[in-house]
Parts: sequence; C-alpha cells; structure tokens
Amino acid sequence: MPGLEIASRAPHFIAEVWGLDVGKPLAPETIAQLRAAWVHYKVLVLPSQDITDEQQVAFSRKLGALEEFPFNAVRSNAEREIFRVANVDEQGKQLPSDDDGVHYLRVTQLWHVDSSYRAVPSTGSILRGIHVTREGGETWFADLVQAYAELPPHLKARAHELRAIHDFNTSRRAVGHTRELSSEEGARTPTVEHPFVRVHPETGATSLFLSPCHTERFVGMTREQSVKILEEYTRFATQERFVYRHRWWPHDIVMWDNRSVMHHGQAFDATRLRRVMHRTTIAGECTP
Repeated sequence: MPGLEIASRAPHFIAEVWGLDVGKPLAPETIAQLRAAWVHYKVLVLPSQDITDEQQVAFSRKLGALEEFPFNAVRSNAEREIFRVANVDEQGKQLPSDDDGVHYLRVTQLWHVDSSYRAVPSTGSILRGIHVTREGGETWFADLVQAYAELPPHLKARAHELRAIHDFNTSRRAVGHTRELSSEEGARTPTVEHPFVRVHPETGATSLFLSPCHTERFVGMTREQSVKILEEYTRFATQERFVYRHRWWPHDIVMWDNRSVMHHGQAFDATRLRRVMHRTTIAGECTP
C-alpha cells in the first residue's frame, strides 16, 4: 500500500499501521487503502496519534456516518459522537463509584459487540487512548470469524438455528446499574432480534454474532437456558488462539470491525489509576 506501512501481528487478525497522521487531511485513496486493510485484518493499531476529539470525529466520518451513544451520561458534551470510557469527568475529576459513568465502565469490561442492541448494528469502532494505565486496562479482541470456522459440527449446526434478543438494559443489569433510562434513552434502545450467525457484507465471511452482555435470551428459550448456551459459545470463542490482547500506549488508536470481532476491556484499579479512552462508532448500513 503506497504511503502506508501495514505490519501484520500475531494473531492473524491484527495489523499495525504506520505512515499515517489521522489529524491531517487524508486523500480518498488513502482512506480506501486503510479501510481495505481494516476489513481484511479486522483490528488495526495506529500508534502515536496525538489528536483532538474534533480531529478524531473528522477522521472517523471519512469511514462512514457516526452513531451517537444512546446513554447520555457517557457522551461527551463537546463532541456528541464521542463516547467516553473513563473514570474521570471531562474536567479530570475522579468519578464516585456510584456514578453512571463508572457503572458503564464496568459494562465495557464484559465481552460484547458494540451496538449489537441496535436494529442495524454498527460497522466498526475507533478507540483512542488518552490516559492509559499499564496496570490492567488492556482491551481483548476475539475473532468471531475464525471461531465460527472451527466450531464443532454440532455447535455450528445449532448456531444457525438460534436467534437472539439483544437488549441494552441486559448489560446494565449485569453490573448492578439500576437507574431507569430516561424516556429519550429508552426510545433509542428498544429490544431487537438478530440471528446468531451472520455473513459479512463486504467479505462474505461467516461469523458468530456473539455479544454476551447484550443478549437477554434466545427466541423460544428462557433466560436461564439461554445463559448456558451463551456461556458455551463464549468459552469456545475466547480460547487463546482466537484472542488478541492490546496493551495500550498513550495516543494509540485501535479500530476494529464489529462485524467480525467482539471485545472487552480488562479491569483496573479505578480508585487509584486514571484511564480515559474516547470512542467513535461507525454506524451500520444493513441488518445482519
């Protein structure tokens, strides 16, 4: 790729990108090259991107229309397309343990696919490390395409029969977040039904549509029955050979294809350490 240095990493679905300053104007052909690498590898790491929120939003828009996160408490006041994954407020003050933002920080530490609870799930996410910690706080990614490919035949056959009910509130309940959503927030997050297996619209690859923390149950099953099945598929998909663990450095940008991977953040000592990450989310274009 002229102008871009793409270095593949282990495991197979990760690449590091050099020769790119996302804070500057980018030619359409550069964006096209970057997007092609992103779809091919699933997760791209862009080191040393010291940019502003405004620049992050502008760069992200070059890859597609952006979502606004449905939960008001973690949305940036300055840039509405920014979802703040942080244990401090926008003035840098430590958030109390019962703050809505801290509750949702715990949600991000569960395996999930961003925006799986939307009728049209997101295409991808772009996460920027502003204040990072080297004591925990890594982001783990699981390759759901390869996991599907290696499923035992009986699990693969069953996966094709399953349809899942995705609910934004399921993840909030999982971490003990009991505050009721506002009427506006609730209207943005009705429950939706998605197949448990989907086909990537650009590559044609088949994958699990596995988003455990947002899945309330499978159609025709109780919550208890569904949890056992979810746990079985999650254990399989998060085996070592399917997982990449990203250890953050300041100004890293990591962008991933939500149609191919799931992820979660590792816990860290939020009472002692400061961690601020800003995410933009590229809206989906089609249903699974």
